[in-house]
Order: sequence, then structure tokens, then C-alpha cells
Amino acid sequence: MRPASILVVDDDALSLAALTDMLHRAGHDPVGAASGAQALETFQAGIFDAVITDLRMPRMDGMQLLRKLRTRDPQIPVILVTAYGSVQTAVEAMKEGASDYVTKPFSSQEILATIGRLVDLQRLEHENRALKEELETRYGFAGIIGHSEPMKAVFDQIRTAADSMATVLVEGESGTGKELVARALHFNSRRAKGPFVAVSCAALAENLLESELFGHERGAFTGAVAARPGRAEQAQGGTLFLDDADDIPLSAQVKLLRLLQERTIERLGSNRSRKVDVRVVVSTKVNLRQAVDEGLFREDLYYRVSVLPIRLPPLKERRSDIALLSRHFLQRFAERDGGPVLKLDPEAMGYLEAYPWPGNVRELENVMERMSLTCTGPTCSCENLPREFTTPTGRENNASIALEPPPEGFAMLDELNRIEARYIRWALERTRGNKSKAARLLRLSRTTLADHMSRLDISSDPYQ
Repeated sequence: MRPASILVVDDDALSLAALTDMLHRAGHDPVGAASGAQALETFQAGIFDAVITDLRMPRMDGMQLLRKLRTRDPQIPVILVTAYGSVQTAVEAMKEGASDYVTKPFSSQEILATIGRLVDLQRLEHENRALKEELETRYGFAGIIGHSEPMKAVFDQIRTAADSMATVLVEGESGTGKELVARALHFNSRRAKGPFVAVSCAALAENLLESELFGHERGAFTGAVAARPGRAEQAQGGTLFLDDADDIPLSAQVKLLRLLQERTIERLGSNRSRKVDVRVVVSTKVNLRQAVDEGLFREDLYYRVSVLPIRLPPLKERRSDIALLSRHFLQRFAERDGGPVLKLDPEAMGYLEAYPWPGNVRELENVMERMSLTCTGPTCSCENLPREFTTPTGRENNASIALEPPPEGFAMLDELNRIEARYIRWALERTRGNKSKAARLLRLSRTTLADHMSRLDISSDPYQ
């Protein structure tokens, strides 16, 4: 059992001395406190792995101390000790957040085993959180994969906006992952324990959308045989995500404006206002400002929904994420189908990085699923790519694919950067991310290679 720093609280001097001495002999670092007030001062001034407190103490008993400790550190393990053990007290202690409950007299083995179990569990949770934070820092955030500069900016915006009640507008092309951003906002906020309710506004007929969002009363329309709450009420205490909000008809936009301004709704067929506690996130695939100018979206609603805008870049603007995303999808399909994790050869990766990706991340996911099904060996090649990726008659002629430039011309510097990035990734793939070996393959110095990788936003981490 690893040593732990433990705060021991007991108003009985002999019991306090005996317990601290026993913990010290077991290799721990106990600190004693003779009252709840002293314990709070000591806890505030130090860093502890666990707290052991007597239940019956004057002025501030163990249960009151437990409540105050939980407000300062909700994760700290607290063990309550008492000579007045009862099932009712134990249940109450657990409801208040106690980690365990022991009765006097207890053996040293019992208390040491309890401390060891709780401290090890807490440290494991800390390590898991640290590992998750490290992975998110390196490769993504809350299920959104990416390490490019545009995506790092998106992650920063999510962290900033998560705990706000302000409405967030997520803008981006179809397939960029707007719902993932909405879920990240919800699950990284104080509303994470509440419901996350998503509504696809584009998938609902205009005559059904208002009822779906705000609910209806019995008899409000033909077929309304019973009252039904809408999605706004179902999201009470959580987040309401309105996907493709640009498809909301003007008639329903008035009610949405009222929801955002007053946090109230009215069901169809009712004149009674209902209070709702929801955080609203909306997404759009079009330029809402332009929709306002065209009379398709209310201007006052536009200003309400665009308080905190987050723009998701299309995949063609974050090409350095393509290799990472491809590996992520191949690994996920391997886990789903129970097969080996496939790899992509450098040439196939070059075609993927040069492709314009009109369908964005969703299209890349579909391509990876197809490759995982058609690839017969451990490494997928160009033969497993759809035809439009490898022929100059595909969706876009790329100078990095076709030897002849397109007749309408092309951005030469951009194409040269793509070609350079393609060969750098090829070298990193061959050397499993070893920059020194990759530099030798490319006949460059390591410093020059590092400069080019920094300029092109290429990381060696995904190849390790």
C-alpha cells in the first residue's frame, strides 16, 4: 500500500493520538485535528489524500464536516468513524458523500485496508483523468478528433462557452461534426447530468416542427388525442440542440425567440406559458446573416442565437488531421468488426490528403469503412480507394495527383505545400515518427525538417 497524507479528526485526544500513531507506523503521513473547525483550517492549508473523522463531536459533528469538505473538494475520500453505528446513520452518511463508514472498535487491519482501497481508487481516477486530458490536449476534445490549429481554436471556444447559459451558434458545412460540438458543450458544462435533446429541424415537416419543439395540448389539431410535451420541455435542466436551425419556419421562429428571451414556451392549443430551464445550442449549414438579408430568418432571432458563434472548419482546411482521423476510424471499425487494425500506405494517404472532401469528416468516415471492408491485407493501398480519388476525371484535378495541371489553373503554392506535406508524412510513416531518420530519408537536416513540419502543421505523434 502506497503512503498517503491523511487528515484525522477526533475531539477525543487519546483516540486521535492512537489513530495517528497507528497510521504513522503503517507508513502514512497523518495530521491530527481536534475539532471540525480546526480540520477545515488544516484541510484548506494542505493537500490530503483522505480524511478520517469521528461522527460525534461538539459544535461541528462529522456529518457537518463532511458536507463542508465536499464543497471544497468533491473528490476527497472521507471515512466516518463512530461508536454509535446504525444502518440509518450509515445510509445518511453515504447519501452525503461519505466514501466509507466504520464503527468502533475497529482493527488496524480494517482501517488500513479501507484507506488503501479508497486512496488507490482516487489515484486511479486522477490518473485516468490526467490521461484523458493528455489525449485530448494532443489529439482531440470530448470525442472530436483533431490536432490542427483550426481545431485547437475550436476546442478553446468550447471550453470558454461550456458553462455559459448564452446561446451558441455552431456554423459549418454538412458533415463537419456540429452535433459533436453541441454534445461537447453539454457534457463539459454544469448541465452534464441533465438531458441532451437534439432536434433535426431539416428532417421535420413545417406543420410538425412547432409541435415537436414546443408540444401540444389535446385537441390542438387533428390526431392530437393527448397532451404531449415538446423537446424544449424534455430538455429541462439540460441542453436543447437545434440542428439546421435555418430550416425553422418564420412562424416557429417567433416562439423560439420567446424561449431564448424569457425562457418560456406555449404548447400548441394552449394560452398558458410554461417556464423552461434549458441551454440552447443551434447549428446552421448556411450563412445566417445572408438568410436574414433574404428574409428567411428573423434579424432579432439572429442576434439572439449568435451570441457565441463557433465555426467548424471544413476538412479541406484541416488537412493535417486527415491522417489522424483515418487511423481513428480504421481502429473503430476494427473494434466493431473484431478484426485487425488496418494501416494506410503512404501513397493512399497522399491521395486522401489531396482530395477536396466535399462531404467533410462524414465522407472520410464512409471511405474508411469501405476500405476496412475491401482491404484484404494488413495495409490498405490506392486499390481500395474509390475511383474518384485516383483518376484525374474525378471531382477535382489536383496537381499533387494529376501530372498535368488543370486548364483553369490552380494555386501553385498551396499545391506545393500539399506535395511537400505528403512526402514528409511518407517519411514519418516509414520511420514511425522518428524525425532524425525521416530527415535522412528526405536528404534534409533534422532542423530543416522540423521547420517544415512546423510551417505545415505536421505532428510526428500519430506515427508513433
